[in-house]
Amino acid sequence: MNNEILNKELKYVLYARRSIVATQSEEDKGVPSIDSQKLEVRELAAEKGITIVKEFSETMSASKPYQRPKFTEMMEFIEAGKANAIICFKMDRLTRNPIDEGLLKHYLETEVIKNIKSTDRDWYPDDNSLLSSIEFAMARQYSRDLKKHIRRGQRDSLRRGFRPTLAPVGYMNTRYREKGKLETCEPDPETWPIIKKLFDTVLSRQYTPHQVFEIATKQWGLRARKTTRYAKGRPLSIHSFYNILNNPFYYGEFQWPLSKGDWYKGSHKPMITRAQYDEIQGILGRGNAKNQLHEHAYTGLLRCICGARITCEKKFKTQKNGNKHVYSYYHCTGHVRPCKGQKSIRVEKLEELIVEYLSSLRIAPAFHQWALTELRNEFERESGDKTNILYTQRKALALIERKLENLFEMRMNGEIDTDLYKENREANEEESRRLKGEIEAIEQRFKTWIDDAERLLTFSERAEEEFLNGGLQKRRAIVSALGSEHLLDQGVLTIKAEKPLLLMREMASAENFPESSLEPAKDKGIKGPEDFSDPEFSRRWRCGELNSGPNPALRASLRRVANVEGSAEA
Repeated sequence: MNNEILNKELKYVLYARRSIVATQSEEDKGVPSIDSQKLEVRELAAEKGITIVKEFSETMSASKPYQRPKFTEMMEFIEAGKANAIICFKMDRLTRNPIDEGLLKHYLETEVIKNIKSTDRDWYPDDNSLLSSIEFAMARQYSRDLKKHIRRGQRDSLRRGFRPTLAPVGYMNTRYREKGKLETCEPDPETWPIIKKLFDTVLSRQYTPHQVFEIATKQWGLRARKTTRYAKGRPLSIHSFYNILNNPFYYGEFQWPLSKGDWYKGSHKPMITRAQYDEIQGILGRGNAKNQLHEHAYTGLLRCICGARITCEKKFKTQKNGNKHVYSYYHCTGHVRPCKGQKSIRVEKLEELIVEYLSSLRIAPAFHQWALTELRNEFERESGDKTNILYTQRKALALIERKLENLFEMRMNGEIDTDLYKENREANEEESRRLKGEIEAIEQRFKTWIDDAERLLTFSERAEEEFLNGGLQKRRAIVSALGSEHLLDQGVLTIKAEKPLLLMREMASAENFPESSLEPAKDKGIKGPEDFSDPEFSRRWRCGELNSGPNPALRASLRRVANVEGSAEA
């Protein structure tokens, strides 16, 4: 019986495979997709008069064994005696690794499989096994060569600052734009503004990260990336949200391979600075910040003298006449140690203490205008100082880069082993990234501190009024702008304000800032409010508290004040 007649008596299974989903561009060029493979094989089966009892197809790589569930299912189907032949588009669709190759050859030699048919040739049990080994070896070699080409392309991409993978939400890859141009990562006009707003809102500290997630997904419409299956994008998960906040790609750097490789400076446009990224990591690391919903305005901002957090509890009271009243009390959680004897405080009394502090910050409009003029003059004088500070930082950065070059040369010359080289390289690269972040932050601070200082002055002038007239979120934002970790002890509130606000309070005090000084001057040599001048004020404003150069804590305070004012004006 010849093979053609034998084939008609066999029970075939159809197998089609592709490593990745075919794109429209590849289909237009004739690269075989799974559907096109099936069509070719079915036409061949109809032409030869053979019977296909079942079809198996999958989108999986064949370079590693035990990674293809449909292939495994097909082999079990054959082993059970339900089929005894395979038909496929090309032989390399079946295997590209020696384990699966050995299984196929074993089944073929033992006649469990009586025929493997492709569009260009057939294999039978009595064929020369050397030829089949050569053909399967060619398929494996193709897989190895392909890996080399992919890695070479990845190295080229990394050298020019491009991360060779899918861009995160807020960015988009340009792979299929214009022929002949290198792939780049650019801001996505649809999602960039939302992600930028997300970072700014977390930095403002007006909302917890969990609340920002709720706002971004429910109000701003933030969703996961669009796919073929989800044309509008799936709802963003809370895990994906925190991945965005933790991703260094947004400040301009990335690691390759992801999470365990070397660090690279990206050529894409950063969305935030390194200083902002570090601040966000600090926000995420504050206790259980991810899960706090803050139904009450001041939870998460206060601590007891024992070190535990202050929580809020509602109590309901019904009078004899049937009237119901709700009271909110702030008290120690007792999580650090039993905190006996500590008094709780009604929210109304707590807010009275806050208003009392805000009133101590209030400055007169005339002082606001004078101080702003003085700060603008100081800004001009400070331009030279910025050059000196940046010179020092850049000199330190150049030293670190020379160390990295020397380490590389020592490793190439065999003077140090791989482990020591990797340990020293990682330490120096981390220091290099830190210095670059500081330089970027210094340049940004010198550009914007005058605007931040103006917002601080406006905050001092208007905070009390805004607090009294604002809602829960506004009041929380103002208390957050004062600082964090305010202490509550026996019903007494101690505001732990940061340096700029402490200076404002000192300036606003009646002792150092008498109202009479704002009256039109009568004595010769003393100027009025339109051109206010006082040696004591000038000395204090030039003492460096507001514009002392690199100071991340000071910068964070000014940014929070700016965000409070921005929301008030909006």
